[in-house]
Amino acid sequence: MKKNSLLIFLSIFVCAYSFAQADVYTVKDVKVTSVSTNVEKAREVALNDAQKFAWKKLLKELAVSSSEKAENIPADDFVYFVRDYEIQNESFSARNYKATVTVRFQPSAVRDYFRLNQVAYTEKLSETSLVLPIYVIADSKLLWHENNAWMSAWAESGDIQSKLTPYVVPINDLADQHDVSLEEALAHRHNCLSKIAIRYGAQNVIVAMAMINVSDFEGPRIQVSLAKIGLNGDSDYADFVIQGFNGETPESLLKRSVEKSIQTIERDWKQENKVRFDDAGEIEARLQFESENDWNIVQRRLEAIPIIQKIDTLYLNAFESGLRLSYRGSPQNLKSTMPKFGLQLLGDETDWVIVRTENVSDFDVSDPRKDGAKSSKSGG
Repeated sequence: MKKNSLLIFLSIFVCAYSFAQADVYTVKDVKVTSVSTNVEKAREVALNDAQKFAWKKLLKELAVSSSEKAENIPADDFVYFVRDYEIQNESFSARNYKATVTVRFQPSAVRDYFRLNQVAYTEKLSETSLVLPIYVIADSKLLWHENNAWMSAWAESGDIQSKLTPYVVPINDLADQHDVSLEEALAHRHNCLSKIAIRYGAQNVIVAMAMINVSDFEGPRIQVSLAKIGLNGDSDYADFVIQGFNGETPESLLKRSVEKSIQTIERDWKQENKVRFDDAGEIEARLQFESENDWNIVQRRLEAIPIIQKIDTLYLNAFESGLRLSYRGSPQNLKSTMPKFGLQLLGDETDWVIVRTENVSDFDVSDPRKDGAKSSKSGG
């Protein structure tokens, strides 16, 4: 009984990796309303509209840039792209129909469309970032201060968060204030930023500084500086200015500045990680395992990685297998994607080794035990 329970748990755990990536191709909370000659016709129109709206939102989320052609594909084509949809909050009368719809797209069909139409995109999820909003007003710099309206604007931005570049905002408690001070955040003190990021389960810290200026002639204006500091030492920077409208409140301007910040972070991520259609690769790697169950888990995780197109088994023995992976993108892209699926690619082009991240220390990557007979097995 315990063995069966363990197998069920492992199956659920492994499937979670696939579901997490498939969720990139799921568009939720599409609200539609339609009026027609009868409720059946109104429902048909509304559900067609839901698929169109969801497609445009998917393009906005994944595509580096889009086009009018891509945004307005024929309605009949959705049969190829939409896997299924789910209806919530359905209400109707004799001629009216209203609903909230979740649309799930078929990843392989969408990828094929992007490739054939040369739509640059990425489906790679960024690691979570922790945002530290520093507000500069009237020569004062505020981080953990109760009057930090920039912090409040970020804290209220959950409904516009990017799917590809998730972030969290600190709750501003004593532990936060103890981990990193205003001065340490301004200086990008790596040890302090790492401490608070780890506590929030983040792998990057975005120090977001907003300086507000109020002019009697031009209205309010905000200058934003974003510094993304990774726990691995990487860093990236961006700056922009948002001009307020006449009569616009600081709160409204801060909200628009948060939206622009999110768009900037997402844009840069897409550009850096876009799929290159002319960049296909292939590597041969050793996969070490301790049991048949261990082998099956790793195989299923590899199959869930979107950029891997084909898996060939070169040999298989009691403790190790040799695999050939055909993938889209660069070797670095493959290497950086694997941890999202509980795997790690170690070594170099002379000897690649695939291991489960939770058991990395248990494997000896220096002993290529290739004593089994070579065989070929397409598709893993």
